[in-house]
Amino acid sequence: MDSPQAGIFGRSNLPFLIRDDYVANSNDSYWVSNLEQPLTGFSPILRRRLTPF
Repeated sequence: MDSPQAGIFGRSNLPFLIRDDYVANSNDSYWVSNLEQPLTGFSPILRRRLTPF
């Protein structure tokens, strides 16, 4: 566990991507930071919409 407090995600549970071509931060769409390498296997709560539009 690498979180500073119980019940929150530590940095090892958060998505990240390092590439030589490009990476885009699209907030709610972290999984598609690069179309050639979609990010999978992370908690669904990370892509939940927190504010209604």
